[in-house]
Amino acid sequence: MFKIFSRNFEYVDTHNGEVRFVPTVRDIYLCPICFEGFKEQDLEATSKTYLTLEHVPPDSLGGKGALLTCSKCNSESGKLLDKQLLTYLEGLDFADFLPNTKQNRPMTFNGNKINARIRVDGNGTVNLHLDPTRSNPVIFQNVIKEFKKAEDSLHEYVISGSMPLPETDSRLVEIALLRIGYLAIFSTFGYCSLLNQGMYYVKEQISKPTEKIIEHPYSIVLPSFEPGIYILKTPKELNCFVVIFDLKTKSTSRRFSVMLPGPSAPGVKIYSNFKTLFGEISNSNIPFELEHLPVKKYVSDIKLAFGYHFFWQKFSTSKSNNENDERIL
Repeated sequence: MFKIFSRNFEYVDTHNGEVRFVPTVRDIYLCPICFEGFKEQDLEATSKTYLTLEHVPPDSLGGKGALLTCSKCNSESGKLLDKQLLTYLEGLDFADFLPNTKQNRPMTFNGNKINARIRVDGNGTVNLHLDPTRSNPVIFQNVIKEFKKAEDSLHEYVISGSMPLPETDSRLVEIALLRIGYLAIFSTFGYCSLLNQGMYYVKEQISKPTEKIIEHPYSIVLPSFEPGIYILKTPKELNCFVVIFDLKTKSTSRRFSVMLPGPSAPGVKIYSNFKTLFGEISNSNIPFELEHLPVKKYVSDIKLAFGYHFFWQKFSTSKSNNENDERIL
């Protein structure tokens, strides 16, 4: 993987006609998040920062190894965002009482708050465990008495209870989805996808998730489209790349679609444009027109190295200026 991406970087660096890496270096891997260069020996975990295998989507959500990122980016932004996303999805699963879900949370029964665990097994059976070791003994006994009354009652006896879901930061969840889309684009098209000012802002947002660098949301609902990479052609205000992917928990699979800016207008304005247009789109019949991009070896085959810009030139409503756009794929 190192050699394939390193060769792709060298070719894009020397043939793009717009920007050059200074000073000129060869046989390196540029981390797509921090843009730091690494040599092949950095695959060994012996230095302070080294290269790690990056799964897209995250391994915990059914992804596979697709590229390399440095250990710093993988640890700092990756783990924070991945944890938020996993917690959010598992919370959705539990709220629907899907099989193979569980939550360890405080619960309230008829006004009595105790610690409890609810688990839904593979057959859909709901199991409730009340934890006396982490609950107030008096309150715990009150709850047990309530359950005993329900068990002994010859008539219907109602015990009301609630368990709040784990808290997540909705913006961090959106950035986690943005990170998946960004890395999917890079792992598919290689370094030519980074010849794009909009993608620079995206990578800055990913590497600094607690800062507000670009507007959100970044995801849109496109349930009728299969996983893959697309160019959204209309509405023109949202002309961009779209990555559609499935995230798999132990209970179910959910499909997400993330917008990534193209190399020319509207660029990162797609996110603010989306907020402006959302009301109109959700309350009208304005269609989303997408063009599905073919799966090819864009990174390993240098003849396809500028496929990212070729397709943008071909299908977008706003053309880029890269001189390699007219390459025949």
